[in-house]
Amino acid sequence: MIQNSYTAQRNVPMILFLEQIQIKMVLLGAIDQGTSSTRFLVYESDSGEFVTSHQIEVRQIFPQTGWVEMNPREIFDTVTSCINRVTENLNSMNIPVSEIVSIGIANQRETTVVWDRATGKSLLLLPLASRMR
Repeated sequence: MIQNSYTAQRNVPMILFLEQIQIKMVLLGAIDQGTSSTRFLVYESDSGEFVTSHQIEVRQIFPQTGWVEMNPREIFDTVTSCINRVTENLNSMNIPVSEIVSIGIANQRETTVVWDRATGKSLLLLPLASRMR
């Protein structure tokens, strides 16, 4: 029987003591919202090991040549859907979502949303910076 000072004082076999220890993971999340898709990824913080992710394509709208727009509601919905799916993935892996200690965001820096204060709905589609080649 393996014992350490804690288990020896209490006459508890080490194997039983180890079964009671819960190893806590420290996870980092990343929201990556780009012009072609939205992703939510989760990594283990110490090792950088990939844990789970989900990705959804987002639609681009071309109202005329050289113009590209996106629907802000679709962007919001894809972000929340990706987070919800990753939450389900973590639950199925028996990993509490509370293990995620931080979430970073990569987004479209040049894009601005104009919304109605009363309804919270966007007033316009999002114009995107696009290069014509």
